Amino acid sequence: MKLYGAGTPDDPYLIGSNDDLNKIRTGISNRYVSSSTCYSQQNNIDMTGYNDKCGWEGNWYQIGQSATYPFTGYYYGNGYSIKNMTLKDPNKIAASLFGYVNKAVIMDLTIQNADITGYCAVSAIAGAIVTSGSGQDPPFIKGCPVGLGEPEFDKLHAQLGAAMLGINAVKGFEYGEGFDGVTARGSQQNDTFVPGITTATNHSGGIQGGISNGQDIYFRVAFKPVATILKEQDTADLEGNATKLTARGRHDPCVLPRAVPVVEAMAAMVILDSYLVNKSVKL
Repeated sequence: MKLYGAGTPDDPYLIGSNDDLNKIRTGISNRYVSSSTCYSQQNNIDMTGYNDKCGWEGNWYQIGQSATYPFTGYYYGNGYSIKNMTLKDPNKIAASLFGYVNKAVIMDLTIQNADITGYCAVSAIAGAIVTSGSGQDPPFIKGCPVGLGEPEFDKLHAQLGAAMLGINAVKGFEYGEGFDGVTARGSQQNDTFVPGITTATNHSGGIQGGISNGQDIYFRVAFKPVATILKEQDTADLEGNATKLTARGRHDPCVLPRAVPVVEAMAAMVILDSYLVNKSVKL
């Protein structure tokens, strides 16, 4: 795989063509890239006519072909777009530009005029979120300004918790090390400040005293199993008599794939709201 750059944060691989996108995909399949590999798009990319060259039957092969070989790097779109992508396969899982992703960062990228169909996990940018089979990897908020939140009644973590617990099927929320930190000593748990006004560790999850400290904010959200199942269940009718409940129709067996973008959107709204409040404060 030959791309300009070194794939590091300071010298990312430069992406400027359809061939470059294809090189990312082949690099993942051949294990030439790591979870810290960085890519930076340099211009708008038009995939018209290219789908036939890099895919099959006029369809794009997604970057991150399977849960075994997902996209795990950092892709910075820099405000550019990828347009006229075609992926039409009724049997395809994770039909999208980046098919399977695991702890990846994909930002500032727009998909235009895409023609995508598939079996499930169909999306424009990322299809299936891989979390090592557990569904417990914490979301991250990167680049949060210092000073968002309040020290008492509007703590930033309290706002995030309220937003997450307001999502259907959510049963739990923790931030930072959460419950895992209750057995630690204060000397182990404290995030000490170092020159440059930052912290040496991030056990607190980017929030100290209810206020963001500039570190990555990370938290976990627990979702309960889907309540509507096809198995017959015991229940009671309006008169209190025992009866059976039998659900019919199409119901998701798991909320996790749909939950990820909802959690991201709620977190983004909390941060934006706190940012606007912070901007309105005058001392």
